[in-house]
Amino acid sequence: MPNPPGRPRKRDALKSLAIRLPPGLVLQLEAEAAAVGGTVSDALRTRLAAEPVRELKRPRPRQREKPLASVSGADPALLRQLASIGGLTNQVARRVNSICAAGMAIDVVETLVVLKQIERHLHDLARAEAARCT
Repeated sequence: MPNPPGRPRKRDALKSLAIRLPPGLVLQLEAEAAAVGGTVSDALRTRLAAEPVRELKRPRPRQREKPLASVSGADPALLRQLASIGGLTNQVARRVNSICAAGMAIDVVETLVVLKQIERHLHDLARAEAARCT
């Protein structure tokens, strides 16, 4: 008996591949397989062999034409430090919001100390950048 379309010969090695498919496509594959007395794998292999590869509907993220530092003229090390400080500030804000949402008391002094440290870092960076530019 010949092999169903798309099914490799027994001597050919098969590899397993786990994929996620939309429910509608799974139903279509199951119906196609049932119509010819095959398996869902047979139906999927037949489709893969017959259809060309196409791009996903999701757009790919655009690549920046030029690095940000070359466009802005800013020092890359400064940009990294600013991004780090922004991340720290965001962590503080998330923590304060989650504590407030839980109805817990917030340690105002500790929060102010952290915010003051961030402010100092920003002032140090501003002074360093001003000295570099002059």
